[in-house]
Amino acid sequence: MLAISNKKLNLFLENYKGDLKDRLSLIRKAKNGIDAKYVLMILKYYNFKKDFISDMLNLSTKTLDRYTKENRKLNPNDSELVIKLILLYKKGIEVFGDQSSFVNWLNKAAFGLGNLKPTEIINTSEGIDLIVEELSRIEFGDLS
Repeated sequence: MLAISNKKLNLFLENYKGDLKDRLSLIRKAKNGIDAKYVLMILKYYNFKKDFISDMLNLSTKTLDRYTKENRKLNPNDSELVIKLILLYKKGIEVFGDQSSFVNWLNKAAFGLGNLKPTEIINTSEGIDLIVEELSRIEFGDLS
């Protein structure tokens, strides 16, 4: 796994301060592409398994490793998914207070998601949007 410094990762994450409602900013960032090396940093930071991200991006782990070694960027669609995933985790940690509580919630059926576990839909852009909507309902106490 790629060695990371917290300072370097925090600088990278600082670029994604906004939220998922700022769609034009998200589009601009996604169009530029994300360096593959940052994807590996995010894996470590959020304790994701490499298979999770590679499945989400429909890339093999070998391809992801090769992109990193070649200093390649992800295409705009894959970059968008990664950015949305970052923002989703930031929102979830904000709502639940810590990463552990948020991850526990991700693995439980959610009424507002048709009793699906958020982890069952987190691998698509629309799924992430639905999870963010559910987090907003939780944040504001609208659990109907």
